Amino acid sequence: MTSRNSFLTAAGLIGVITLGTACGGDGNATDVDPITAGSVGAADPTTATTPDTSSDSTSGEVAVESVTGLDQLSGTLRSGDDPDDWEVAGVDVNFGPEGWLQTAPAFEDFDADGSAEPLLEELRGLDGSEVDLGIRYEIDDDEDRDDADVFTIGGLTFRDPTGPAPWQAPTGGAEITRDEAVAAAIAAVGTGAVLDDIEREDDDGWNGWDVEIRDAGGNEYHVLVDATGTVVDVRPDDDNPSPTVTSQAPADPGAVAVDTNADIDADDQSGDGTVVTVREVRLPSTAGFVVVRTDAPDPQVLGHTAVEAADTNATIDVELDTPLTGTTRLEAVLYADDGDGVFDPAVDRIVVDEQGDRSDEQVDDDFTYTVA
Repeated sequence: MTSRNSFLTAAGLIGVITLGTACGGDGNATDVDPITAGSVGAADPTTATTPDTSSDSTSGEVAVESVTGLDQLSGTLRSGDDPDDWEVAGVDVNFGPEGWLQTAPAFEDFDADGSAEPLLEELRGLDGSEVDLGIRYEIDDDEDRDDADVFTIGGLTFRDPTGPAPWQAPTGGAEITRDEAVAAAIAAVGTGAVLDDIEREDDDGWNGWDVEIRDAGGNEYHVLVDATGTVVDVRPDDDNPSPTVTSQAPADPGAVAVDTNADIDADDQSGDGTVVTVREVRLPSTAGFVVVRTDAPDPQVLGHTAVEAADTNATIDVELDTPLTGTTRLEAVLYADDGDGVFDPAVDRIVVDEQGDRSDEQVDDDFTYTVA
């Protein structure tokens, strides 16, 4: 990308930054309007100016404005296969290492839904939306601007440009040993699991362990354990020879029960890992089940509780058959009973609030559970 020159005419501490011509990836020139910046000499390095232009991710053009300490990147935020894979207008944007993102706390209400949720939940709320990011490019040997660290999101501060990254803060305690990491990973997968491999992780200052575990059915998992012993991610291997033994999904993905008034709401919570509280459940049309499972592409059912048909909200406690040993992303889902009063995901139908794709319309809510 052709670089842009900025000319600053100073008058005291107030100046006008005039940006010239910006070239996109196709070499075509785009005129950028002048930007007026106040108190240039005393500017806060966290300040990022919102651009007057927007990016078109399909054309490869990126709207970038030079400001004190940060560049501005605008476009549609899109997620990738992993929690740390994010892209805006052809630029890979870095919000932090995968292990840290799984348990990152709330910062600001970046997705403007009225509440500040854990960072990964906020990013998921922005997935597919137009965003303005204050960034610094990671310039490689080819001087390509295709990677960037993120510091502000929509004008709200995410991390301090002048200090260490939030995942590099000291943990304040002794780190777990290799054997302790193995034990935590095996416990997360379940009875009969054994160690395949383990590697120490140091991802941009985030310390932990990447543990490969094989369950009793021969299926492999990648388990991330942080330096304190918290299991932050359990992910089945894509090459597993058979469905995981603990995975329970309806045999027919199209088998659904439609209830336009059904609802479920579970808040982020903490506890000893044996019980999950679902704050609101409404299932007017039929008796069914509140099911708690891991929030993953191949979810594992951890527990369920039967509920009667009711048009009023109720709070439900779900005892987990598989207790949690560390902070975990979970999902509460509604199923309709087939009439026998026994939960069986192969025959009981998942509840949707309208006809359509099951993954889009199913009545569910995801949340973070922290083992205290």
